Amino acid sequence: MLFRSDGSVSGELMATAAFPGPGYRVLLNGGVRLRPQHDYVSTNQGSELLGRAGILVPVARQRLTTSLEFDLSTRASGPEAFHATNSPILAIVGGRYHFDGGIHAGAAVGAGLTAAPGSPAVRVVFTVGYSPVPEPRRPAPAVNDRDGDGIPDNLDKCPDKPE
Repeated sequence: MLFRSDGSVSGELMATAAFPGPGYRVLLNGGVRLRPQHDYVSTNQGSELLGRAGILVPVARQRLTTSLEFDLSTRASGPEAFHATNSPILAIVGGRYHFDGGIHAGAAVGAGLTAAPGSPAVRVVFTVGYSPVPEPRRPAPAVNDRDGDGIPDNLDKCPDKPE
């Protein structure tokens, strides 16, 4: 939920899906941004439908992840709803490097593919983050079962003969 300077309230509802493939991942987001209708000098604003899609490809021993993403939206209310002139589309390409200890840093550059309001001529993004690395799982201790009958030797009445 977002409180706006004009005293109104807006919010977003998004659904996310991911599909792993051999050597890549596809990510999809779709949703709606709900906000009141407001007319500006050259355009009007209101609720929007949103969509995002991306493909991530890990390289360099899983340390570097490259990405290609598309981001689009369209007005879903008001007189300019669903017009191409009000539907910005952004393409962005980037990468993220994962350092030892969970630190990662990334950069991306992109551009708007349409002349719609909100579609940038150029967009540059820098990120720094931390994701703790989980401890590797320890293998279960080996169970002594000399005769292979599934009963541990310390509980087996005849550890050298299968039951």
